[in-house]
Amino acid sequence: MKYGLMIIALLAPIAAWGRDDKPVAEAELRTDIAALASDDFQGRAPGTDGETKTLNFIAQAWHRAGLIGAATPQGGWFQPVPLLERKTVRDQLRVIIAGRELVVTQDDFAVRSNTAHIDTGMLPIRFGGYGVDANGRAIGNVHGAIVVIVENDPPSHDPPVSLSMAARTEIVQQAGAAAVLVLGNDTTVIPILRPRFARGTTTGGDAPDLWINGGISPALWDRMMRAANVPTDRSSGHAAAMLTDAIDIGVTARLTVQSAIRRFNSYNVVAKLPGRRPDGQSVLLSGHWDHLGNDCAPPDKADRICNGAVDNASGIAVLNAVARRLGAGRNRIDRDIWFVATTAEEKGLLGAHSFVARPPLPISNIMLNLNIDTVAIAPRGAPVAIIGRGTTPFDADVDRVARQIKRRVDTDQEANEFIRRQDGWAFGKVGVPAIMVGGSFSDQERLIDFLSGPYHSPDDELTDNSELGGAADYADLHVALVRYFGRKSYKRP
Repeated sequence: MKYGLMIIALLAPIAAWGRDDKPVAEAELRTDIAALASDDFQGRAPGTDGETKTLNFIAQAWHRAGLIGAATPQGGWFQPVPLLERKTVRDQLRVIIAGRELVVTQDDFAVRSNTAHIDTGMLPIRFGGYGVDANGRAIGNVHGAIVVIVENDPPSHDPPVSLSMAARTEIVQQAGAAAVLVLGNDTTVIPILRPRFARGTTTGGDAPDLWINGGISPALWDRMMRAANVPTDRSSGHAAAMLTDAIDIGVTARLTVQSAIRRFNSYNVVAKLPGRRPDGQSVLLSGHWDHLGNDCAPPDKADRICNGAVDNASGIAVLNAVARRLGAGRNRIDRDIWFVATTAEEKGLLGAHSFVARPPLPISNIMLNLNIDTVAIAPRGAPVAIIGRGTTPFDADVDRVARQIKRRVDTDQEANEFIRRQDGWAFGKVGVPAIMVGGSFSDQERLIDFLSGPYHSPDDELTDNSELGGAADYADLHVALVRYFGRKSYKRP
């Protein structure tokens, strides 16, 4: 992508210091959401013209607010995030048991690869349980094999409970498996994966070329076990916790995969509001700008653009509003305040993971990450919940600030169900205290209505009836939180 016009546009005068914080109005948020969630932005998918327009919009808004580009120690607004898009064009799985070939159909498996053409040749299939041992390390006997792991998470009493299926798959691949196939829990997994892989999936661009992963159906697995005379209790989720080495089940297989591959850079937008007395401790606000693009619905649908008004044009609108208050405020904050609009959150928090892997400031300097995502759900006055309550030393401080601005506080930990599903998870994985604070996740009924309705569909649009009161509350709360944590006199608990 080229950003020449963008650089010229950013030469507008920087807003002057000197105004008191003004409450964030719903109309201000509506203006930004209307732009970001318009059809003109085409669903804000990474690697598209919609990305270019989105980056331009955010960088201009932050520049006008008084922020400076900080994507590198030398400056700049845009931090490259290498991505890999892969579409499965053709695939085949041949299974041989005792010299006889088992019938395998397209309903039995779905795979994707990181290179245009891969043929594994005949390899052993091994059952890998969860794929990891009790310490979260890859189990043995996976090198050079097609490894089958179970979909369900390890039991809660095991340390690897924090490892997602995707993380366990990657660990097994890094240990040398030729391919990793996830054994789904029901018959719907493969019918979902196969069209998804054909449409294309995106991962981090630094993944090795020779990786293959995907899924295998319970029906095919059961047929394989019966044909190989393997007791089912040796190849089930129940047995998985006991494994330290993958089990050779006496089956060989050959995978061939032809794929359309595109490697490209997407971008995080990174900026900083310099503190008046920086002390090496910074507050970092984040929110993802990306959504699902303009072909996220079946071809027979009239509207195929997923505009992502709530998820997460609303979060970026809040970030912009907070930037305007802090950048234009008379009481300049002591500490440096960082703003990051991440790419490819919808692809697996890829922009956030890339930021923490190549940060423009020392990770140890980030005292707190406040992530902002999916905020236009709750009405004004909704209680303040914390995603990540109990995981950082800041709960009491957040509750104190919320009550000071007359907000009720929801002190239970129900919202922690979503802790892995937002960019703060990537920061927490590298030791940065990370939370999401606001009303959207205190009302589980409203949240479930959104997730089971407009979420990730063309119906997530801005309308006259969109709930923006809670989003305005959210923005005001974050202005207060940043001013509180940004004081040099504040000492981390």
